[in-house]
Amino acid sequence: MRFAFALVAVLISSRAHGQWVIQNDVVPLQVDASNQPYFDFPVGTPFRRGVNYLTRSVDGFAGAKGLSMQFTVSTTGTPAFDWRTKANNTCAGSKANVRLFIWRSPDMTSQTGRYWAQAGYADIAAGTITIGADFDPAKWSDVMGELGSKNPAAFADALKYATQAGVTFGGGCFYGHGVFVVSGTGSARFTVNAFGAY
Repeated sequence: MRFAFALVAVLISSRAHGQWVIQNDVVPLQVDASNQPYFDFPVGTPFRRGVNYLTRSVDGFAGAKGLSMQFTVSTTGTPAFDWRTKANNTCAGSKANVRLFIWRSPDMTSQTGRYWAQAGYADIAAGTITIGADFDPAKWSDVMGELGSKNPAAFADALKYATQAGVTFGGGCFYGHGVFVVSGTGSARFTVNAFGAY
């Protein structure tokens, strides 16, 4: 996988944490002793708000081949990660996950304003993980779940004019409707180690 090598060579450090934002402000974004941005997952019961989008400012991806992030999830206890933030999220079978994301912000209304990586994701679990995805339109899907290859011009436009990128947290029917830790199971922290295009 090319993105693993790119992580060492050209990945942008996340140390400029002021550029990172949690879109729904459900928990604060902080920095650790190494100046790395992190947040603690909210704790609660189903149908509460979870962390949804963690993004930073970008200036498009002209000439880039793909996107990658390395992150660490540290835990206490045995946290159960839950994506049931809303009653209409009824799709069963997936675990809570974190997924690469590009956004022609502030476009929240058009079908092709946001794209999610199909393979650039990981189930949320303790450890240090690297996820990555080439900018192949067949490997990204839009708001309605349609692959970028169905409308390659729109995907190319989203890449060229992307103003935010990062990851989203979700599961079930929705890639970005949020994740939280179930009360009484433990706690978890998400730390961004590195992020950028290759």
